Amino acid sequence: MEAVLGLIVMLLGLSHGVGTYCDGRQDGAQCYGALGGTVDIQLMDSSSEIPRYKLLKNFLMILSVRNSTIIPNTIVQGSLFSPGNGTFRINNLSRNDSGDYTLETFDSDGYSSGERTLKLIVQAPVSSVLLVSECLSQGEMRVSYKSLLICGLRAVVVILLLIGISIYFAWKKKKHDKAEVSAVPQTRGDPEDSLLMVEMSSATYTNA
Repeated sequence: MEAVLGLIVMLLGLSHGVGTYCDGRQDGAQCYGALGGTVDIQLMDSSSEIPRYKLLKNFLMILSVRNSTIIPNTIVQGSLFSPGNGTFRINNLSRNDSGDYTLETFDSDGYSSGERTLKLIVQAPVSSVLLVSECLSQGEMRVSYKSLLICGLRAVVVILLLIGISIYFAWKKKKHDKAEVSAVPQTRGDPEDSLLMVEMSSATYTNA
């Protein structure tokens, strides 16, 4: 029961302003963000060694960088890119921010040198949530939200089920112990008294 209770970690009062981090340096990474919150996507270790790269969302360019300089009017409103650490931040997340993000890199001659895609999923939080974080294979952080009431009811059901199972096995063991005790032959009185009674009865019949 203690193990079950230890798995229930409830964080209350999280609604807006939730910040998450995603490692998007691996192709096929999945990122999760809270509606109205912030997500930091690690696109690369450092952009200093990449002459040119651009970020596209559903094939629409939202960022273009050349020689560590952001080309004006290419970064979307509400986002921020830090060339020093290669992190792309999106503030005040909306459902429209969900989608596929593709990073394309180019060499000094303008030829493509690589491409990788990540998926961003924006989820709606509630006033009271159960926050479950798990580290996936690509290193990204997944955050899922569930109603506190539903999770609480599930936890109660699990605990009651464990209690019921414990009571059943305890009752079954007690019943088995009683059956073993009943199966043991019961002896009454002293065996010597029984032998004496047999001898006296024999003597009575003889005299008769």
